[in-house]
Amino acid sequence: MNAIGRVFFKTATFLLLILLANNEIYALELPPLPQDLDQVKIYLHSVDAGDPIYSKFGHTAVRIYDPVGLTDQVFNLGIFDDSDPMFAVNFYTGVMYYIADQYPFNFAMRTYRIEKRKVWQDELMLNARQKLTLIEKLYTQAAPENRSYPYQYFFDNCSTRIRDFIDFALDGSLKKSVDGKLSEDTFRDTVRSHMSTFSFGAMSLDILMNARLDRSMTQWEEMYLPLRLRIHLQNLRSDSGSLILAPESVLVEGAPPIPSSLTSYFWFMAMFAVSLGISFLALIVLKLRWLGLLAFKMSLLLWSIFSGIFGLVMVMNWTLSSHEDLHHNANLWIFCVFDFLLLYLLLKPKVQSDWRQSNLLKFLNYYCVLRALMLVSAFVLSQFSMIRQDIAPVYLTFGVAGFVVLLGSTLLIRDQRS
Repeated sequence: MNAIGRVFFKTATFLLLILLANNEIYALELPPLPQDLDQVKIYLHSVDAGDPIYSKFGHTAVRIYDPVGLTDQVFNLGIFDDSDPMFAVNFYTGVMYYIADQYPFNFAMRTYRIEKRKVWQDELMLNARQKLTLIEKLYTQAAPENRSYPYQYFFDNCSTRIRDFIDFALDGSLKKSVDGKLSEDTFRDTVRSHMSTFSFGAMSLDILMNARLDRSMTQWEEMYLPLRLRIHLQNLRSDSGSLILAPESVLVEGAPPIPSSLTSYFWFMAMFAVSLGISFLALIVLKLRWLGLLAFKMSLLLWSIFSGIFGLVMVMNWTLSSHEDLHHNANLWIFCVFDFLLLYLLLKPKVQSDWRQSNLLKFLNYYCVLRALMLVSAFVLSQFSMIRQDIAPVYLTFGVAGFVVLLGSTLLIRDQRS
């Protein structure tokens, strides 16, 4: 893979890396099954969001403490091997295998303290039969022949697998408690909120992910988020009326990352507004043609590069990645890889005699008109709900600015052809 290819795959993977995991592999031998289940304590570990990209959505693990067998292990179902040279490519294309493993509790504590993320430890109040069922599920998952599993960030991750195991141990009572109930959020809402501490990543995912994220989650589905799983378990009661989770205990104190006060949407909107505003003021009011053209070309440069890059990434996503959340993206009405062609207007001076260059400018003029019509169409279709994807913030930032830039480009072409 050449240098450009490596940069592309690493960038795309960086944008898509919505991981709920720690990034080391342990492969320790499983301890014997506990013998005296009445003495065994099982805890849910809920880890708050962190600064690294893989930790933005939190993490879930299970601790099994057996004072009789003298074992104290933490089961982690969200381990990935980023030392694999093909990890970035595999993640991008959708071939994602994560690993379930277990390690001593004291090792987990060191990791939690190093990461400085808040960790809640809540005891699961289970009877002996339920404990055995959950323990057997975890041991089976962490066995060498089963420890690798196909990961999916929304539907099969460290939190959903533990959710399923606990629900199985509870004879389905967790799922029954939320059956038919919708969450207040869409998948896109949760991505936006959890990525808000990494503004450019939040904006990029908002652009690159399609309408599949815009339906309301069920409350069962929202438990892909570790802290949502914890909340639902806190509200769950056994047949006898007692709480499934004991009163909370904070294992490690920590502060969540602080969301950005100004989003990347704001900064891009500000850059377009300033450059286009200066261009209008210089050309119409101050009659400073050189300043007006310079400011407009800055807007054209910014638009061409970002529209071309996002258009290229979306086409690559659709053709190369098996992540269905990246296919048939409505933002392709706004971003187009062929907008790189508009950079020609920044590279060439006036053209009067070369018919080939003159025809190219004529073609670019038609292209700008077509692209402007695409942007208008995107707005109209979204207003009539013919586009079901939430493109509002993307359109307000890039669609409006792109429309102005494309119309201005037709005037620039007319000037270069005169």
